[in-house]
Amino acid sequence: SIDRPYPYQIFNLGKGAGTSLNEFIGIVEKYTGKEANKVILPDQPGDVPYTCADVSKAERLLGYRSKVTFEEGIEKTARWYQEAFANHEIEVCPERQANGLGRSPSMVMLQATIST
Repeated sequence: SIDRPYPYQIFNLGKGAGTSLNEFIGIVEKYTGKEANKVILPDQPGDVPYTCADVSKAERLLGYRSKVTFEEGIEKTARWYQEAFANHEIEVCPERQANGLGRSPSMVMLQATIST
């Protein structure tokens, strides 16, 4: 919306249809060629069966429509990560990249202690 007259507005961008966690995991597994380590637990308070971005405001005010399917977006993202990692353009380091903030040193030390 940077070139539109809606300063400080919040817009949901997505495909406008629901996706279950299992569907998402299956698609990621398909395009990474790796099986996720899954631990199935009972639903927790606040869990939702699927997520769905309401893109109606973005459609109405910005003319937004997703141009790729959800699966195609995951495929492109997985391919980008694989190529960038293979070309040493990115470093995959969970200790520094968890939630974009990095893990606390105490958590890293605790994991190292448990692993040994």
